[in-house]
Amino acid sequence: MEKEIQYEFTELVKNNFSKISENYDQHSQIQKKCASLLVLGLDKDKKYNEILEIGCGTGHYTDLLVKKYPRSKITAVDISCDMLFRARNKISHKNVSFIPGNIEEITFTKKFNLITSSACLQWLEKPINTFRILSEILFQDGVAHFLIYGPKTYKELDEVLSNHLGKGGWVTARNFMSKDILQNIFQKYFESFTITEHILTETFSSLMDFFKQIKLSGTRGYGLDKKTYLGKNMIKQMEDEYILRYGGIVVSHQVYLCRAVKPKTKS
Repeated sequence: MEKEIQYEFTELVKNNFSKISENYDQHSQIQKKCASLLVLGLDKDKKYNEILEIGCGTGHYTDLLVKKYPRSKITAVDISCDMLFRARNKISHKNVSFIPGNIEEITFTKKFNLITSSACLQWLEKPINTFRILSEILFQDGVAHFLIYGPKTYKELDEVLSNHLGKGGWVTARNFMSKDILQNIFQKYFESFTITEHILTETFSSLMDFFKQIKLSGTRGYGLDKKTYLGKNMIKQMEDEYILRYGGIVVSHQVYLCRAVKPKTKS
């Protein structure tokens, strides 16, 4: 039963992103900010012969990596073939190879000097096992450099939904890994690490515009229960409460900038 649920969620995430791949770049401004924040944390003078990017999407972060490390070999993975199609059309660099697949299931035959991912790893179904595998395919003294969404993402929406629909947890981000969980994982598999929290914000003109953005950016996760119906009156009431509470349709994105180093083997 657990495997079936995990498979269903993985397929849901893949389908969400596949459906919006054609227009994703137009509705992923916050994801582009995440990619810029992540690449700024990488040392340009550092030499990474082999780079693995997890969840490359349409290739925005991949393009930033190519520009920063033009001589590195980059392996870019994504679960959605539709997203990879866009990435391949965007990037034709000879050192970049694209692989379709779920990072939690792929077996790699080589190791990497840098493993990096922007706004993807919060969707992992088995984070502990996956981080263990990633540490194993990282060279000694190699770097893991991730930006991961935290559980307080869309917290304003979750509070308003909870007030109108009862209880909490309406927003999928509630299930994302907390800083404490990430610290425990990194401490287990890496020699040294830092986790820095950032809050990125967006503002929308209406609640419906925000809902549209969630759908078109592929970040809806499970979405609302199919039995839950939000009529026009309820949406208007929720919007009024949202504006009263926060002074507008302000949306928070909690992200963790994570950097870790693979320990050297003790002699």
